[in-house]
Amino acid sequence: MSQLAEQDEEIDLRELFTTIWYNWRTVALATILSVAFAALYAFELATPEYAASTRFELVEADAGAAALGQAADLAGLAGVGVPGAISEADTIADRVLSRPFIDSIYEEAGFGTDPEFNEELQESGLVETLIAFVFGLQDDKEVSRNDYLNMAIDTLRKKMALNIGENGINELTVSHPDAKRAADVANIIVSQSLQDIFERERNETRQSLGYFADELLQIRLDLDAANAAVRDYAITNSLQSAGELARTSSQLAEVRRDLDAIDESILALEKMGIGDFDGLEFSQAYPISTSSSFRRLLNFSGDPSNWEKPSSADLKRAVDRLEAQKSPLISSFNALQARAMSSGAEALELAALEREVEIQQAIYSSVITQFEARSLHSGYERASGRIVEAAIMPQKPASPKKPMVLAIGVVLGLFIGAAWALMASKKRGTLYSDTAIKTAFASSDVRKRKRSQLGGVDTAELTQKQLTAVQDLLVSFAEEEQVISIISTRPNDLVSRLSLSLSKASARLSEKTAILDLSNGSLEALTRATDGTSENFTSKYTIYPDIDLLVPSKTDVFLKASERSRYLLKLKEIYGRVLIVLPAPQNGTAVSRVVAPSTDASIFVAERGKTNLGSVEAIKSIFTRSKMSDPLLVIV
Repeated sequence: MSQLAEQDEEIDLRELFTTIWYNWRTVALATILSVAFAALYAFELATPEYAASTRFELVEADAGAAALGQAADLAGLAGVGVPGAISEADTIADRVLSRPFIDSIYEEAGFGTDPEFNEELQESGLVETLIAFVFGLQDDKEVSRNDYLNMAIDTLRKKMALNIGENGINELTVSHPDAKRAADVANIIVSQSLQDIFERERNETRQSLGYFADELLQIRLDLDAANAAVRDYAITNSLQSAGELARTSSQLAEVRRDLDAIDESILALEKMGIGDFDGLEFSQAYPISTSSSFRRLLNFSGDPSNWEKPSSADLKRAVDRLEAQKSPLISSFNALQARAMSSGAEALELAALEREVEIQQAIYSSVITQFEARSLHSGYERASGRIVEAAIMPQKPASPKKPMVLAIGVVLGLFIGAAWALMASKKRGTLYSDTAIKTAFASSDVRKRKRSQLGGVDTAELTQKQLTAVQDLLVSFAEEEQVISIISTRPNDLVSRLSLSLSKASARLSEKTAILDLSNGSLEALTRATDGTSENFTSKYTIYPDIDLLVPSKTDVFLKASERSRYLLKLKEIYGRVLIVLPAPQNGTAVSRVVAPSTDASIFVAERGKTNLGSVEAIKSIFTRSKMSDPLLVIV
């Protein structure tokens, strides 16, 4: 017999579901109890909560903000709030759950007299009563106004829900054990919120108007001051406009051109006295020589080819005349240049002042336009929002949701029942699947047989299906394996059914078969159908043709090796097949330990859902030292 492996402690998925299936009563009981507790809580213990909803919409004050235009930046710099991109609906929940808001509705909403919002009015619970009983009553602490407000805020944070609708319709829901109180609190919160938004927007509008009025007055003063500065500067500097600078610049350019022409003429005269002279070439080299003023100096004709080189005296007189003309021009140029520099600075200052006037005029026009638009918009007041549908007293409680509570009870019961079944099975070591049983036995030759295929304990003929099943078992044994031991993991009638079915199949194969019952009465029911005869220390019952049942009066005789060997040898001579039914481990293992080594083969019988690891280990220990072939495992 091969060494049997140890049981793997991991439970596979199939074993898990099989375990739950075999323990369905435990799971069902846990589920029933869980559903019962859930029903008790939902219908008796839980305090019903009624939810009242108020639907409302907000009118965003964005028209005035759009009218502000460029002046909105000025208002921001001045610290004046201008409606921005943040929606009022996004801030309602935070505003409601603030002490100032709760303080404003505390009396109207009746928070002080409502135990839900005032913990001082709530009765002591079981835990508080036990603490007071053990440790004694504690001194009452003084409760301030802020403490009461915080109590109301904490409760409202749990009982209020705000849903911001994409279409602009918002919904505020308040839950309370009293349906009327839930509707009243919801309506009071929404009404006060809309009133607060209206007053806040009106105050912001008035504040912004005051700011723009002040800014407009200051801008007007700056504009008047800029105009006065332009006027005074122009009068002081006798400068009416930048045109004065343009005229001076034109005169200065003209004098500069005359000076340049004189310098070019002097240079031409100096060149004329050097070297050979050709009038045509000279006129091309010095274009100034063709001018009328230059030709008059030397009395030249208009045709350069007729020009002749003047004398040195004539050239000197011409240069002296030009120098004489140049001197007053230089004086005039210097005077004009000085005048231009002075007039230029004054003109630039005047231009800067005029630009300041234009800027102040543009600011004034923009602000007065925005101020007029803002004043027109604030000329009439409109509501910041409206209630679309006021909350009414709900007729049915919103919680507890009984179907959901019952569903949770079912799920929790199934979970607890499954966990309970798994833990109990793990503790008992019960095996529920074929895989777990085969793993526990670690047998190399395993055959599965359904219970219906084992046949009954009566002497009826085997059906063809039963005969085929047991013949398959017999084929597993060789002819020399004449003595076969059968042992079950627990006391039941499975062994008797299997041994009887095997004996019937063996008889059909023309083999006289004996069943030796050492299981302390497992086959006792078969002895009632026929009379027995006593032989030595056993009683023999012919329960079927060619099938004898041998029931020893004392099993202790098999503990003696000599008696056991002699008796088994005798049985082999008489019968073609001997089936020895050994007691289950719970009924003792002494006989099994000494008889098992004397058998030729073994059959282990295990039952799903009833076989446990303890009995498996006991059977494995019995056959550990047996020198037989691998046992045959039958799972039913």
